[in-house]
Amino acid sequence: MTDTATAWREEQHRALLCFSEGLAARLPGTWAAGTTDISTGTTRSDLHEQLWDHAVADWILGAFAYQRAGIVTDGGLRALLVLPRPHPHTGQYAIAPLLPEFLGSANDFEDLSPHGITAGADPARAASAVRIRLLPRYDDALRTVLAREIGPSTPSRTGATAAETDPESEEIPIYASDGRRWQNDPHDAQVLREAVRCLLLAAEVRFDEEQTGASDVLAGGGEYICDRDDLHPDLAPIIESAALIAVLGAAGLRVHSLLDPALPDLVEQLESWTEERQRQAFQLAAQLLLPHPADRHAAARVRSTTLPAAVIRSATGAPLPASAPPAAHLPARPTL
Repeated sequence: MTDTATAWREEQHRALLCFSEGLAARLPGTWAAGTTDISTGTTRSDLHEQLWDHAVADWILGAFAYQRAGIVTDGGLRALLVLPRPHPHTGQYAIAPLLPEFLGSANDFEDLSPHGITAGADPARAASAVRIRLLPRYDDALRTVLAREIGPSTPSRTGATAAETDPESEEIPIYASDGRRWQNDPHDAQVLREAVRCLLLAAEVRFDEEQTGASDVLAGGGEYICDRDDLHPDLAPIIESAALIAVLGAAGLRVHSLLDPALPDLVEQLESWTEERQRQAFQLAAQLLLPHPADRHAAARVRSTTLPAAVIRSATGAPLPASAPPAAHLPARPTL
């Protein structure tokens, strides 16, 4: 690669990062920005699986050989892909929503696609367009997906918490009460952590419904996670209980076990907080459960769709050798 081409790509990367950071700073709530590598067929294929768009961003990702893409995320369920538009729209950007990976491929919910938008280089105007045009339909689509996959949240009984579940009952494995099984078996511990993290991400968006307590938004989510990952259905209440304890810990309201007598009072204290503060506790709890990069495949969901074959062109119009990008690596689905 010539020095001129290298300098051009570095400048493009700086402009992309600057725009993404400016966009994130102006969106409602707390958003962060960065860039991700899309220089190979595998990385583009992985990203294409989550791209919830069948318009401009979809075309750019499949047809142009960019090295980097911008990612703007709220730290929870929502993430936006930012791509430079090619000539003759140089200086503009395509901004599109991503479906959370734990929900599957965006192709699974093609009928609900919120699609993306295009914007000029001014981050303030772009943020206004995202806030008014993109985020409302993105949020609506996420709520619909979660309602379809998990079902609507239902109010829990007053004062009822996961601690009231009898660990000696026939429905729940006895080792749930002290957690020894999860500590002694690294594979099971990893699967449980990923299951709890996915539930926290899915539940966080349910605060938009009428019930805004932590117990309500978690209710029923464990069954969805077990069904999705082929886990034994008896683990559903354990996953929900572990998620609740993770949220309490992230909120600074620590409990010693599921049988801690203080658990009901701490849950009541958490649910007395504002919706935004409870959301932040869910987001932090999910972040704390992120696996190390080397561990991600062991708890990943099987993905079946790949990027369609396309002719890859450079953003400047110079042709590159045509080849279909390789399929993404598909790890085996874990079971307990």
